[in-house]
Amino acid sequence: MKLSYVCTWNKIKELTWSGTTFYLMKAMEKYFDLTNYDIQMDYPNGTIVNHNSSLGRAILSRKAKKILKESDANIVFQIDDYVIMEDKINCIYQDLSIDSILYHSKYKRDIFLHSNFEEVDEELLENRNKWQKQFLDKVDFVFTMSEWLAENLIHYTKLPPKKIHVVGAGVNIDVSKVNYSHKVGNKILFIGRDFERKGGVLTIEAFMLLKERMPEAELFIVGPVNKPFIGEVNGIHFIGELPYDKLPDYYNLCDVFCMPSIFEAYGIVFAEALIYGLPCIGRNDFAMSELIKDSYSGYLLNQDSPDILAEKMYDLLKNKEIHENVKKEHKNYVETYSWDAVAQRIYNILDDNKFKNI
Repeated sequence: MKLSYVCTWNKIKELTWSGTTFYLMKAMEKYFDLTNYDIQMDYPNGTIVNHNSSLGRAILSRKAKKILKESDANIVFQIDDYVIMEDKINCIYQDLSIDSILYHSKYKRDIFLHSNFEEVDEELLENRNKWQKQFLDKVDFVFTMSEWLAENLIHYTKLPPKKIHVVGAGVNIDVSKVNYSHKVGNKILFIGRDFERKGGVLTIEAFMLLKERMPEAELFIVGPVNKPFIGEVNGIHFIGELPYDKLPDYYNLCDVFCMPSIFEAYGIVFAEALIYGLPCIGRNDFAMSELIKDSYSGYLLNQDSPDILAEKMYDLLKNKEIHENVKKEHKNYVETYSWDAVAQRIYNILDDNKFKNI
């Protein structure tokens, strides 16, 4: 099957959408006769245009349509809602929709205020949502990372279930470097560039309580550019930003992964941690409950309580049964959370439907 893969690349392709766009494309090349089209914003007369504004979407759509007219591929696979091409099979891959953001703005305001969309102009979001809804109404296939987004699209956006397909996501780190030999049962790992949104404040508060009960406990903080606390705190190691190839060192060193993220569309980092044998603590919201099986591969947090989180940290560090469960599932995690598996799911769905009236 010939496929046009449509996206907007960052300057470093591998970093686009935290690696998702690049690694998914590379995996799909195995299954499709794939041609990549990079849709970059053209700024008229040197004017800076917000790509999410009505004008911005129109510019991107016009450019995508012009480029894709030259393609003989029968499938258009988009990482953003650029354009619907007539007489083509149109697809999109998503972890989040504008409608789901507005849903949180209206009904879960406390969570929305940590979404990174809280300062976006409301009118801009509403107009952006109208554009995306029109696109989603016409698109043939919506491939989602999670069941959570699929349910939101069906019950809130009111899309027909038959066009929505949950295909998951893959990890972007080397899964061949797993090594359990450095673990000693006292180290917790937090990874999150956006420290507050990822639940970093709650994690530190809980860890300080854990230290009273378990003085030998240590917390490693990876991701933030700037240190999120002042001075030195006994047992807390601030690592900061790390390239992907250095992350395995800390997955191998630590025993438990904790990221009680307030707003988290998917959370590929949980899959990475599980592959490396770390039971996880996440919030019982969004797709986190799809990645973490409560009391089997970790714990889900239902409220912002440092005391409860500290108790879960302690239990998970000591719970040999859950650690063994995670190790036992290693092969399954590697297979499930690979971009090859995602690409194959997409191929199978499109292949099953190629002779049907879509």
